[in-house]
Amino acid sequence: MSEVRKRTNQADGSGAVSSTSKPASNSEVSPPKPVAGPAGGPFIPGYVIAKLVFFSFLLFVLPLSSYYYTLNNVFHGNTNYSAITAVIVANLVVIGYVIAAFTESDKDEPVKVKKTT
Repeated sequence: MSEVRKRTNQADGSGAVSSTSKPASNSEVSPPKPVAGPAGGPFIPGYVIAKLVFFSFLLFVLPLSSYYYTLNNVFHGNTNYSAITAVIVANLVVIGYVIAAFTESDKDEPVKVKKTT
């Protein structure tokens, strides 16, 4: 049985707490428990970690390389345009990650099986 604690307003202003027992109704459904990982935390599939590492690598390498490439070969020393190019490339990597995250399937979701009785 679940116990409901209710605050009562006492005449003396003490605000004492009283406990009353109330049975839980049968119509209440508890949410499903998440699948726990080895350390008790949430289970994160390996392909999600691999995707995060891949896009983190791209987010580090592509803006820096595009900055120095455009600084030396395209804009011939103009740091403002090279920095703008690096910012655009960084935003494209982030947009690519968001698109990849939204288009992935939920294949690791537990399958609910109906029992026939």
